[in-house]
Amino acid sequence: MNNINPWGDVVLPSRPEYRLSAMLLTFFLALLNTGVYIWQVNYASPLADQVYNMLLAGGSVYQLSLTGDWWRYITSILLHSDPFHLGVNLIALLVFGINCEALTGKMRMLFIYLFTGISASFASALWQATQNDMSPLSGIPVTVGVGASGAIMGLAGTTVMYLIRARKDPSVSVADSLRYKNLLITMIVLIVLSVLSAVPDDEEPVTDNVAHFSGLICGAVLGWLYSAASGVRNRRMDRRSWLISAAATGLLILLLFTCSSSREQQLLFERETILEDIAAQADALPSGQKNN
Repeated sequence: MNNINPWGDVVLPSRPEYRLSAMLLTFFLALLNTGVYIWQVNYASPLADQVYNMLLAGGSVYQLSLTGDWWRYITSILLHSDPFHLGVNLIALLVFGINCEALTGKMRMLFIYLFTGISASFASALWQATQNDMSPLSGIPVTVGVGASGAIMGLAGTTVMYLIRARKDPSVSVADSLRYKNLLITMIVLIVLSVLSAVPDDEEPVTDNVAHFSGLICGAVLGWLYSAASGVRNRRMDRRSWLISAAATGLLILLLFTCSSSREQQLLFERETILEDIAAQADALPSGQKNN
C-alpha cells in the first residue's frame, strides 16, 4: 500500500527515521510561537498603544535595535502582531519546517531557523534606517518588526537548495529524482506566493519583503554550504557542519555588534523620545497594572 503524504514523499518515507519523531522540532517551534503569542496578549500588553506593547515585549524598531538593543533581533522573531499573522506563519512553518527537518536534521534546522531569523530582523532594521528621513522636523517613524517569517523563509531557502542538490545526487533513483523535482517546484511556488503576500502599503512599505528576501538568501547559502560539505544524505551535525555554523555565528555577531552601537545623534534622540513615550503611557496606567 502506497504512503500518501501531503508534504511530499521526501518527508515521510516508510523508513522508521522519518516518522513523527522526525517532525518534533517543527512542532516544538510551532507550539513555542503560539505560547509566546498567548503570553504576549495576556501578560505583555498593558499599554493602550499596541505598537508600544510590542516594543515592551521585545519587538525590533531600528531606533532601539541599532543603538544598543541588539537582543531585539532575537526576541522579535518570537512575537506576532495579531492572530492572522501568527496563523499564516504557523502554516508556513509546518509546510517548510517539516521538509527542512527531514532533509537537514534537527540541529541544522534549529541553527538555520535562529540564524536566518536574526539576520532577517537585522537586515530589516538596517533597511528601515536608510529609508526614513532623519530630519528632526519629519517626526519619528515607529515601525516595529515582529514575526518568524524571516526564519521560515530561511528554512524554505535551505529546503530548495537541498532539493536541487538531491536531484543531482548520482545515488538517487530516477523515481526519487522525479519526486524531488515535484517537491522542488511546489516549494518554489510556495516561496513566490509567500513573498507576494507581503504586498507593500503606505504604512509599511517593503520591510516585510526585505526580511523575507534576507532570510531566504541566508537560508539558501547555508543550505548550499551544508549540503556541499556534508552531502544531502547526512542529517547529523558532523564536524564540517559545526565549523560552518561557528563561522556563520561569528560573522553575524561581528556584524550585530558593529552596526548596533550607533552613536548618531538623531538616532539617539529618536531612541530617547520613543522610550519617553513608553514611560509616559506606563505612568498613565492604574497602579495595579503597573506592577504586572
